[in-house]
Amino acid sequence: MKTIQKPFRLFFVLLLSAMMVLAMIPPLAVSAEPSEYTIPDGQTVNLSSLPSSADVKLAGSAVILIDCNKTLNSITYTGKNYTTDTLTFKPKGTAYVLHVSESVAVPNLTVDAANTIYFENNLYVQRSPSDHGETGTLLFKNGEVHIWGDVEYGKKLEISKPAYITVGGGINTWNSATNSYYIQTGGTMLIGRGIVGPYTVNITGGILRTGRKDTSASVGINALYFRMTGGEVEAKGKRIGLDAQYDAEITGGQITATGTGTGSFGFNAQNYLLMTGGSFTATGEAVGCAISKYTGSAAEAFRIQAPTSIVDPQGAQVKKLTLDTYYASATDFWTITNASGTAQAKSVTFGEGYTVTFDLNGHGGTTPAAQTVKPGDYAKAVTDPSETGWLFGGWFYTPDCTGHQHVFTSDAITGNTTLYAKWTKQASAVYTVSYNTQGYGKAPGNSVVGAGGTVTEPAPPTAGGWIFGGWYKDAACTGTPYDFSTPVNSNFTLYAKWLHDCPSKNFTDVSESDWFHPYVDFAVTSKITSGTSATTFSPNNTCTRAQTVMFLWNSQGKPEPTITQCPFSDVKSSDWFYKAVMWAVEKGITQGTSPTTFSPNDTVTRGQVVTFLYAMKGKPAVVVSNPFTDVQSGDWFYAPVIFAVKNNITTGVTATTFCPYDGCTRAQIVTFIYRYITGFAAG
Repeated sequence: MKTIQKPFRLFFVLLLSAMMVLAMIPPLAVSAEPSEYTIPDGQTVNLSSLPSSADVKLAGSAVILIDCNKTLNSITYTGKNYTTDTLTFKPKGTAYVLHVSESVAVPNLTVDAANTIYFENNLYVQRSPSDHGETGTLLFKNGEVHIWGDVEYGKKLEISKPAYITVGGGINTWNSATNSYYIQTGGTMLIGRGIVGPYTVNITGGILRTGRKDTSASVGINALYFRMTGGEVEAKGKRIGLDAQYDAEITGGQITATGTGTGSFGFNAQNYLLMTGGSFTATGEAVGCAISKYTGSAAEAFRIQAPTSIVDPQGAQVKKLTLDTYYASATDFWTITNASGTAQAKSVTFGEGYTVTFDLNGHGGTTPAAQTVKPGDYAKAVTDPSETGWLFGGWFYTPDCTGHQHVFTSDAITGNTTLYAKWTKQASAVYTVSYNTQGYGKAPGNSVVGAGGTVTEPAPPTAGGWIFGGWYKDAACTGTPYDFSTPVNSNFTLYAKWLHDCPSKNFTDVSESDWFHPYVDFAVTSKITSGTSATTFSPNNTCTRAQTVMFLWNSQGKPEPTITQCPFSDVKSSDWFYKAVMWAVEKGITQGTSPTTFSPNDTVTRGQVVTFLYAMKGKPAVVVSNPFTDVQSGDWFYAPVIFAVKNNITTGVTATTFCPYDGCTRAQIVTFIYRYITGFAAG
């Protein structure tokens, strides 16, 4: 055997030493139950490898893939991620709230889970904040996402049901010349400012609202092309509500485009507006609807097939334009002025609607023009009339101006209506108190009062999912609420404060950090259960069989059973659970514990609960691997458990055990029902 030369011997010694050092370095893991764990810069970690009690922090360019069945104390993103290919938030199993504290920049981002994520700064979906190339796909498929800053993306932003997204700032893309897209097929998108720059905005479903909080937003929606076949769009901008730089085509859905500033346009397109269905309302301070550069014929510029076309749209500008296929009969509703200033009438086929007229009640000033309003819609607010020595006090339904004052933003028109002006002899000085609901609910009308007088507190506004917290003199709603007994000696605005409304807030045994908190919220909101008392839910108490079928019956809207003969001797017509049991028997959900007994007071097991749900779905055939050692193919609950695993109704007590004979707790049952209902409702 030849002797190894010295350089090679030195190499092997160094290699062996390095291997021994590496062996002494612990793997990327944590001790049994640490209180805090920081994922190092550059690492990619699946949180299923971390203990459930850890506070997780990501540093530098660390990547987080949430794909586990654990409840984590907290997750905080403390770095700026500029290097990863894709940042994915995809939790499974137990829900929690994820807070991302710094700006995030990644080439692609997907959010696909029924969880709540807060991006507490800006979100850049491209190679870096300064990269305006073609990278960047942002997909919102599920969950609730709140972005406090701005959103920038390069290629595509897509929202689908049931995602719920709010953006405090605006949404921008830089690739209008290279086919960037904003696509919405469902869900809800609420934007503080506007959407600027995409090649095409394509709306087929869901709700999109822009210009909700920032009145300085120049344009509500700005794109080269706008396409809409369904859904609901509300676009507000200080200069233009909706700006389709080339053209817009509307075949369905409801769209409202509003210009809010001086000289503003509601809608603008350079080439044409094609409308074959749906409804479209455009209102601007200067122009409602404009085709700004087209020089062709009327039929080409305003290709409105239902309603009909507009006469001579060359240079046309319409102060207020409302199009709606609901109406059939013709009426002269609005006027077009062409480039030479010639008035054109009879331009749209429109419905009869109701007539709203204004009566100055014997006082001077300019009487507002009458309006034609679709049944159930709101009349448009008019300029307040004025008369020297008198104070205008609002519009009322009777000449004596008693009773309810008409509010343009909330009082629907249900018939031909005359509104009468109220007047009060003017004091030496008059001040106006206005109300700003900060994008939620409907604001009350202005309060006008003489110097030193007081205003009456208006009825509190309402907004789904929020609790009104009082009126404040600053938009941040700091300090104490405004005291309406304070004398008024200047013009000012009061701002509404809003607090998040938690359905289970009254339960002392349910906190927002509990894994079952969102499922209890769902059960209370859906009226499946109201708790064991006004202040307790008792999440860890086991349920009886009677309570379980009552939960299932409530979740389906309490349908009346059609059978009249009860097969069980231990279920009486006077029992509180009688109808629920009869419904369950009728639908084949239960056959009882014997042919003649239901055992309503027995503790329900986990195996029985998934069997109820399996039967409620019609006992479909299921083929999927069985992860549980305590569930065998010969067990009566085998198919129901496999069905529950396949449809993400349960992941077991552990990864390998289901515990079918354990009593099922109230928290577990409402979790099963939530996953059953939302899973099959989502398709």
